[in-house]
Amino acid sequence: MDCDPRCQKNLKSDTSVLSVGKDIWGDILLLLPIEDVGRLARVCKELNNIKKEKITSIRVGKISDEGLKTLSKGYPYLTKIKLRHCYWITDKGLQFLSKGCPSLTVINLQFCKRITDKGLQFLSEGCHSLKEINLWQCQQITDKGLQSLSEGCHSLTNIDLSWVHKIAGVGLQALSKGCPSLTKIKLYACDQFTDKGLQALSEECRSLTDINLAHCKKITDEGVQYLFTRCPSLTIINLFSCFRITDKGLQALSKGCHSLTKINLSWCNKITDVGLQALSKGCLFLVAIDLNSCHQITDVGLQALSRGCPSLINIELSKCNRITNEGLEAFPKSVQIWK
Repeated sequence: MDCDPRCQKNLKSDTSVLSVGKDIWGDILLLLPIEDVGRLARVCKELNNIKKEKITSIRVGKISDEGLKTLSKGYPYLTKIKLRHCYWITDKGLQFLSKGCPSLTVINLQFCKRITDKGLQFLSEGCHSLKEINLWQCQQITDKGLQSLSEGCHSLTNIDLSWVHKIAGVGLQALSKGCPSLTKIKLYACDQFTDKGLQALSEECRSLTDINLAHCKKITDEGVQYLFTRCPSLTIINLFSCFRITDKGLQALSKGCHSLTKINLSWCNKITDVGLQALSKGCLFLVAIDLNSCHQITDVGLQALSRGCPSLINIELSKCNRITNEGLEAFPKSVQIWK
């Protein structure tokens, strides 16, 4: 589209609004709502070109597949897009994005419940630079979709699969082989995820630093032993409500993950002082630990942590009824203790 005649007239003038330069106009466009940017771009070809070059990150509220088609044509250099709660988009919308925005590195599809494995296939075919994808509650996704991602998105570093109930093990095994740079994975409430899946994931993903297994209630010590042995770079681990984990799992953790800084063990009610003593000997850089509702721990376990983990600054002890002031006093006053 050519410039509006009024805009064209201004372009020839020293007082043209565009005489301030592309960089400044680019900064101005970044501050405007995306709808207003589109209106300005329709007025003037020059602004449209600036828009294409400068707008690389977009957050969309409500949009349809046709909207994504238009967006993908207007923003070819897009690298980040948030489509959280865009309930109406389907795999067709992702097909438009994959063709029109091949430079995408980050996409958030949280609560986009119409997305299926086919949509992930489209992303895999067109967005080879993808590094982060959020699939929270995309409940139609299965192992097949993860296999597709592993075939085309080899640079993937961060994936959120929370509440994706059809994920088991085959897809994660494919991810571990096809995406060796994976550092962060969230599997919150993936209730079909088992020790075999954890074993498959840990086979190749030796660079993992952050894993969330909260509410993965089929996970046992056997599974986390594989993980802690093969992923020594882990620094953050969430085992909230993994009630099958025992001291044996923590002993494996202390031997394999010496860089650990944060761990959530709340509602892991089989954990005892033995497990905390193991952590205190192998995880010297621990900064925060959540022991909410770990009913079996006592002052003995806390005293071990105070001696072995000098970097501790945050401890959650709600509903730990066997802890007394003697255990709490083992820590300096600078440590924040929630009880």
